[in-house]
Amino acid sequence: MQYKQLELQDIEQELSYVNKELCAALTSDWLTLDEAKELAKKILVSKKTVRESVAELLSAIYNLTVETSELGHIDTPNSITLLKNALDNRLLAEFKILKSMMAMLREQATDMRAKSRMLRNQACEVKAESRKLRAQSNELGIQFIGLRVSFLSRQTNFSQSQFLSNSSERKLR
Repeated sequence: MQYKQLELQDIEQELSYVNKELCAALTSDWLTLDEAKELAKKILVSKKTVRESVAELLSAIYNLTVETSELGHIDTPNSITLLKNALDNRLLAEFKILKSMMAMLREQATDMRAKSRMLRNQACEVKAESRKLRAQSNELGIQFIGLRVSFLSRQTNFSQSQFLSNSSERKLR
């Protein structure tokens, strides 16, 4: 029983840890796909160069500073489309990973609930058995006291009869 409780605590702790990691990943300072698209629209209508625009967009999406010198030469609008598609694909892949993690967490939570119900049922069975044994113990205790009283009463009667028998033998002598 104690082993099951420890196992349940370990699983709950692991679930809590994974949940915290998932929440941290979901609430990080990174932009969502929609936020990145809105930022990209604003950048595209600005008077900045393509290189500055891409650096600003990458900096916002990945929450890291990207310098224009790191990007090399960008001269076709087609490069921006390819970059946007690559970012969309990466974000989609990360979303699928998070979605599968959530499915795993849901499955683990379902398993934990089932184990918890099983442990509660076992605890109820143990309590019922304990009450039954306590009642039996009380009944045996009462029987023991009754038998002891009977024994002491008989012992007293026997002692008195022995005493009377010995005294009448003395009188006869």
